[in-house]
Amino acid sequence: MPTFASLRKNYASLWASMETRPSKASDINATAARIIANKSRYAEVDSATGVPWFVVGVIHAMEAGCNFHCHLHNGDPLTARTRQVPRGRPVAGKPPFTWKDSAIDAVRYDGLDKVKDWSIERISFELEKFNGWGYNLHHPDVNSPYLWSGSNHYARGKYVADGKWSSTAVSGQSGAMPILRRIMDLDSEAVMTIKLAGAIPPPQSNEEKVPDPALAFPRTGEVGAVAGSIGAIGPIMAADPPSDEPRMTITSAAKTVQASRSLWAIINGWVLGAVAVFTDWLQAAFTWVVSLVTDMTKEVDDSGVLDSAQKLQDWLQIDKTLVLKFTVAAVAAISIIVFVRHLRDKHATEARKS
Repeated sequence: MPTFASLRKNYASLWASMETRPSKASDINATAARIIANKSRYAEVDSATGVPWFVVGVIHAMEAGCNFHCHLHNGDPLTARTRQVPRGRPVAGKPPFTWKDSAIDAVRYDGLDKVKDWSIERISFELEKFNGWGYNLHHPDVNSPYLWSGSNHYARGKYVADGKWSSTAVSGQSGAMPILRRIMDLDSEAVMTIKLAGAIPPPQSNEEKVPDPALAFPRTGEVGAVAGSIGAIGPIMAADPPSDEPRMTITSAAKTVQASRSLWAIINGWVLGAVAVFTDWLQAAFTWVVSLVTDMTKEVDDSGVLDSAQKLQDWLQIDKTLVLKFTVAAVAAISIIVFVRHLRDKHATEARKS
């Protein structure tokens, strides 16, 4: 089996060069926020085992989607002992189990309570061990999506069922390490814990450097340049915020525009808000469908079904900037037409009076 000493440098290199894919940024942000929101519950397991709360939270996200009605071991329901690997956990007690008791059992079963060095490299090692060494042993050319999906270190290839490999399937789940980096962006306690363990500092978020042409949609700054033709919108969206600040979303931009007393700003804000609601709903609906199909389809061949679904899901996760770009252009055109007609009518009225 792989050893920590043999993989440590590789983990450090991957972490230092990791960049988040733009198409996964929203999902990673949401998952990190969900983990932090439940920090107190993860901290209970931390107090009982010594495993940092954010490590427990990341495992919970990966195994059970942060669902507190499921075992931390593998996402099976707490109403019975686990049925998947590891099977029959927890051994002690009778179902239904509390999430805390099950989580403590999962941590101890995998020996995580014996770990003292919670550096980035060690976290990477323990998380990959928790998920299994199949990628490292049998497909060393593919970094484990359990760790690196959603970053520039993973593109395709995954186990679609126990022991069944597909070279074309793409993991739709965001990986543990991009999620952990976002937690560190949002929570100083996580940063201090990892720094005290001697870890290298997290890389700076910079989505634009990810070499992913298929997903290279216009970003906020580009939309601002187009929106600049409309006085009410351009100043608001033309500049990108610093990388350590959250990007202005279409919804927040619409709310800002709506605060203006300009009639056209109000109209523009209403249109942008409507587009935001629609695209949010569309993205959420498709994500739910993909998740449902993935759960129901445990055996997928190399036909690329999940690959195609993932590409469509990625298209829907474009931060709405492409839709916004066309919407702004349309509103600008309508505004110009109405303004020209207004001037023409005003000129005609003045001509009649003279």
